[in-house]
Amino acid sequence: MVKSWWNLLKANKFLLLFLVFFVFFLLLTRGIKLDWGEGYFFNPDENNMARGVVNMTDENLDPDFYAYGQFPLLLSYLTNKLAGSREIMFSQAVMSLRFWSVMFSCLTVLAGYFLGKKLFSKKGAAIYTVMLVFAPGLIQAAHFGTTESIMTLSLVCFTYLGFTFINNQQTLLHWILVGIVAALAFSSKVSAGFMIAPCLVFIPFIKNKSTCLKGCVVSLLVFIVLLILFSPIYFLKFDEVRSTVNYERSVALGSSAVFYTRQFFGSVPVVFQFTKIFPWIMGLTGFIAFVLSLPFFVKHLVKEYSLKVFVPFFPGFVWFVANAFMYVKWTRFMTPLLPLLFLPVAWIVVRAMEKRNLLAALFLFFSILPGILYLEIYIMNDVRIRASDWINNNFSLNSQVISEGGNVVDIPLNKRSDIEITSFDFYSIEDDIGQQEKLLEIFEDSDYVIVPSRRIFANHNQDQFPFINSYYMMLNQKYKLIKEFKPMGPLGEFLLGNDLVSEETWTVFDHPTIRIYENPKRN
Repeated sequence: MVKSWWNLLKANKFLLLFLVFFVFFLLLTRGIKLDWGEGYFFNPDENNMARGVVNMTDENLDPDFYAYGQFPLLLSYLTNKLAGSREIMFSQAVMSLRFWSVMFSCLTVLAGYFLGKKLFSKKGAAIYTVMLVFAPGLIQAAHFGTTESIMTLSLVCFTYLGFTFINNQQTLLHWILVGIVAALAFSSKVSAGFMIAPCLVFIPFIKNKSTCLKGCVVSLLVFIVLLILFSPIYFLKFDEVRSTVNYERSVALGSSAVFYTRQFFGSVPVVFQFTKIFPWIMGLTGFIAFVLSLPFFVKHLVKEYSLKVFVPFFPGFVWFVANAFMYVKWTRFMTPLLPLLFLPVAWIVVRAMEKRNLLAALFLFFSILPGILYLEIYIMNDVRIRASDWINNNFSLNSQVISEGGNVVDIPLNKRSDIEITSFDFYSIEDDIGQQEKLLEIFEDSDYVIVPSRRIFANHNQDQFPFINSYYMMLNQKYKLIKEFKPMGPLGEFLLGNDLVSEETWTVFDHPTIRIYENPKRN
């Protein structure tokens, strides 16, 4: 089989050239600057998982971290052990988590090709995978050592398997794949149940009930065995896992108020995702193409496959509804849907190609342009490092500086010895009279104020947080904004969302905007 593929590639130089460029750009977009952050680690979820890996030992694989499943942590731990690490350092844990995120992201694109073949021609599937290669949200997820790449791969696989089952093309291998993918997803994140349970809707479309029953038993056995192997803490630490899951659920539903979810106060489900998330993880041009092509794509699918075509997309639909209507609406909840969102865009390009329409090339170019521009974030030094270098070169001697702490990393990262920084936890300052008085006391005499991200000033309304709002009003009145560090150029910012337009976690982890104010009275 390998020989026949190689002969085909040799006979078709265009196909060979396409494959070479495809693999090159896939690895480039996923692996470029995998050590982003210049040795600093800004993603709190990634940091929590890395600490779990560090906690694991050969004698005790308990990560003492139960917000996620054990599978990605075990992968990271075993990777470091195979690399010869006796004691796993935090940075090693982060990098191994990112490595596996890249691997699963690459597998997602490969699975996307097979999904594309179910709906398009081989050429159409190739176009679709090119879009996945340059999808901004997938590029970002691959650079984070978290579970999103695994969830995305799982949803693409479930969608592909759904088409196989409704067309009665399933074999024993497909039933085994259901169990493997379900175990992979659930052992990484409990909320994967939102995409696993809806797969039961595939069963009524299988005509041979005897084969169906045997297949279900095989899938269930594979799922149970692999779940025990991939995430034994679910069984060995059941009470701790249940307690953590209950807490995370209370945060997600808004019943437990925590400081890092304040941006979602008053947010409207679905509207929030379509205005704050999808335009940016797809890129604005890709999102516009999705909105314009979706009705025609749905009409085409119904005409081609009848109403049963909605069955393979049911896991994705349930995933969207379950996450869209939660109180918290982080970008990472929508990332697994990205491959499905690009299907209508790929279809419209394929249709234009059939008519040899110039629009096909334009649609394809503008759908991948945001992803190309997004790479600027990783090609250049981290924006926080650039801001730090500027601060070190431009702040006056013996500067007094106010900065923000709590859930952000202080700037500058490379401090000059003569710069005195006072960092305030603005998440708790509203109820801390002592900190308020201290801030007001040093505000008039400070030289600079650093605002390292939009997490504070954009997330606190006047009614609930009057002190914070009065502080920022005073900052803009009495200080002058002298420098604004943006992670990308104007076109990239327009197509990929600036920090005040998109959901905050889309920007603050790997490309925040940093603002520096100067006190005119002191300089």
